[in-house]
Amino acid sequence: MTRRRIQFVRLREVAGHENSFSLISLSPDHMGFGLGRHACPGRFFAANEVNIALCHVLFQYEFKLAEGATPQATRSGIRMQTDISAKVMVRRRQENIVAKL
Repeated sequence: MTRRRIQFVRLREVAGHENSFSLISLSPDHMGFGLGRHACPGRFFAANEVNIALCHVLFQYEFKLAEGATPQATRSGIRMQTDISAKVMVRRRQENIVAKL
C-alpha cells in the first residue's frame, strides 16, 4: 500500500471515525468532491463506477513487470510519481466462465 493509503486506513481505525475517511466522505481534510452545499451529488455514482472499472480490468487482464524492470518512484515535494519508463507486460486472461442459456 502507498503511504497515503496507509494514512487513511490508520485514520479509520480511530474509535468513532470508522466511516469518516472514505472516498465519498466530506471533510475539510479531503475535499476531492467539494464540501457542504457545493459537494458533488454524483460522488456515490463516481465511486461505484471506479470500482466497476477496476474490477473489470483486474478480472480481464494479468499484469507483470517486464524481466529486469526495477521501477523507481520520484518525489517532488509531497507528491510522488511513478516511473513512466517502467515496462509492464499485460495479457488478457483466458475466459474460464461458461454462460448457460
